[in-house]
Amino acid sequence: MSKRKKKGKEEGEFLWLVSLSDLMILLFVFFVVLFSFSARKMTAADYARAAAILNHQEVPKTPIDEVKGKIDKMIKDLKLPDVISVVQEDDALVMDIRDKILFESAEFALREEGKSVVGAIGEILGKVPPPYKIAIEGHTDDVPIHTKHIEDNWELSTRRAHTILESLTLESEVLKRTAIMGYAEMRPIVPNRNPDGSPLPGNKAKNRRVTIRIY
Repeated sequence: MSKRKKKGKEEGEFLWLVSLSDLMILLFVFFVVLFSFSARKMTAADYARAAAILNHQEVPKTPIDEVKGKIDKMIKDLKLPDVISVVQEDDALVMDIRDKILFESAEFALREEGKSVVGAIGEILGKVPPPYKIAIEGHTDDVPIHTKHIEDNWELSTRRAHTILESLTLESEVLKRTAIMGYAEMRPIVPNRNPDGSPLPGNKAKNRRVTIRIY
């Protein structure tokens, strides 16, 4: 009998370690979540997500989750999966729009077809709450350009980004959190050419794009 009591006592002595280890894991997860939000000022939604994780509850959607859902629906409704892609990176979104739906070759004026698309995107971006920011980037392929109105790819990419900004018709409050930039051919998503220098037309088409970041 005494042996049984001794054995039970020994097993029970270390049960508190299980509870302590659970607590340490929860605290670790909590601080990891807080650290992930440290790149920007935390909002009430951020604290709600951290509390949900700590309490083993369903994590509420962030504004980025909701924006992505609206963009995905827009792409489906307008049947544009071949020209618009959107990727969620933690608490940020990256949307790439192929230039064929937006601009004619070597031009920065928006095509009629592109106006309705950019207008739909503007309705979504106009509801992005602070402290989220918006960046609009213009990108080209590596083919040099020089026309009566465009000096080079740097100017073309920047003007295209500016055209998109104007066409989004964002309110002043959102514009304060918005920036444009042109990268010319300096940030391709795929190689423009083979190792032997021969062009890759399909890849060039992918690199000619406007990127919108929400972060």
